[in-house]
Amino acid sequence: MAAAIASKGLLSGGQLAAGAVPVQQSRRCSQGQPTLPALQAGNYSGLRGLSLVPTRQMRVESRRRLAPGISCQLSSSPHWPLAVVSTLATPFDLHAAPLSLDLPPLNPVYGEVGAVLELSVQLIYLLGLLALLGTGSFLVVRQVLIRRELENAAKDLQDRVRMGIASAEEYFELGAVMLRKRLYIQANRYLEQAIQKWEGDPEELAQVYNALGFSYTKETRYDEAVAQFEKALRLQPGYVTARNNLGDAYEQAKQIEKALQAYEQALRYDPNNNLAKDKVEALRRRVDRRKGVTSES
Repeated sequence: MAAAIASKGLLSGGQLAAGAVPVQQSRRCSQGQPTLPALQAGNYSGLRGLSLVPTRQMRVESRRRLAPGISCQLSSSPHWPLAVVSTLATPFDLHAAPLSLDLPPLNPVYGEVGAVLELSVQLIYLLGLLALLGTGSFLVVRQVLIRRELENAAKDLQDRVRMGIASAEEYFELGAVMLRKRLYIQANRYLEQAIQKWEGDPEELAQVYNALGFSYTKETRYDEAVAQFEKALRLQPGYVTARNNLGDAYEQAKQIEKALQAYEQALRYDPNNNLAKDKVEALRRRVDRRKGVTSES
């Protein structure tokens, strides 16, 4: 087997197998030089950059590569078919210093600063996440509490309605609860019953008309909504909320001039009405553009 391997000349490290090459000391050096370790069978780590050549060629290469004054003999045993020859050092220097990189030492302050910055970023991210989760949790809990409160109020009022002991004011309250729950059909029914049963102050009845008009607006029943707002304003002319709602109903019904008039009247009763101010400015621009288009045509 050894002769067959030697006859092939150059071999790759991948062709070697454990136990394929006999083990023995390969070098005996004079002048007190240390003996190189023998190639152990199956241990080929560190052979990157090395070539495997026949022993005879090794003798020639050794004469060329060995440093002057150092005489090493290679074993002539027939059981030593291969020898390891370095292809990196020319000439081969046993005393060559190991390679090193001349890099400046890293300042430890940089590492500390980097660690502090990384920790600060993580803390900021964590605090922001906690704040976001806290705000979201608060809003969710608030909505749950409001919904639960509405459910409890609706249940109590509906019980009184079923028993036939609910007053007009309680019908109004139940209709308002349904509005907040966006159940407009139920809200309409309770608000209409509140109007029929109302025996209290007429000015307070204006709130019921306003609520019913608001519900009609949500159902896009704009003509009926306008009628309810006008009833509320006849009972209470200074009812600014009803005037704002009247303007909104006209605006959604695409009656821009009437919507503008409703908001302008709201400003007469309440000059600090910011909603009416914004609406008046926007609607005036729309009216002017419409008039300009009409005049050009």
